[in-house]
Amino acid sequence: MVQITIQSMRDDFLTCLTIPAIADSIPSEIFPRDSIRIPPNIKLADPKFHLPRSVDLLIGSGATISLFSIGQINLSHKGQDFYLQKTRLGWVVAGGASSPSPSKNATCHFTSLENQLLKFWTIEKVETDRPWSAEKRECEAHFRKTVRRDSSGRYIVRLPFRDSNVRLGESRTNALRRLLSLERKLDANAKLKDEYIRVIEEYLELGHMSLVEDPNDDGFYIHTTQ
Repeated sequence: MVQITIQSMRDDFLTCLTIPAIADSIPSEIFPRDSIRIPPNIKLADPKFHLPRSVDLLIGSGATISLFSIGQINLSHKGQDFYLQKTRLGWVVAGGASSPSPSKNATCHFTSLENQLLKFWTIEKVETDRPWSAEKRECEAHFRKTVRRDSSGRYIVRLPFRDSNVRLGESRTNALRRLLSLERKLDANAKLKDEYIRVIEEYLELGHMSLVEDPNDDGFYIHTTQ
C-alpha cells in the first residue's frame, strides 16, 4: 500500500490511497464521442473519456459528493442519457448510450479426440484370456457336473471341496457332548423338539446332509447347536 498526492489540472487539494488494480477497462469499447455535443467552454476532467482505459481512481460516495460543484448540463436525447456534471476535478461525463453493434462473446473449447478414444478403449478393454490353473479347471468341471435348476427357476450348484485331507483335530467328542445336551433340552420342550425334528428331516430330504456310515474320528464334526 502506498500513499500519494494527486493534483487536479485546475486545483490541488486531495490525498488518497491506491491499489494495484481496481476493475476492467471502462468503457468496454470505444464510444462515438461525436454523438454528443460538448460545449467548447467545458473543460473535462478526462478529455479521453470515450476511450477504453484502466480505472485511475475509485472514490467513495462521501468523497464523490464532496467533489460536486454547482453546475450540470443535460445532453440527453433519443437513445442516449448523458449529463455533464461540474466537479472540483473538472467536468465529468455521466450516463450511457446503446451500443451501435451488439457485443459478441465467443467461447472456445479444445477437445482431443485421441484422448477421448484412449479413455473409451481403456474402459471397454476386455482382459486377455490367461491359461487356467488346475484348480480353476476343476471348479469349472464341478459346476457343469452339479448345476441344476429347481422348480422356481433358481440355479443350484454344490459347493466344491478340496481333495486334500486336512487334519482339523479331534472334534467328535465335543460334538457328541453338545448333542446329548441338546437332546436333554428338547426332551423338556415337546413343541421345540417337534420343530427341530421337522427341520432335520427336511435337511435329509433336500440332501443338505446325510447319515455318516463310518463314524470314525477322521473328518470334522460340527457341534450341534440350536
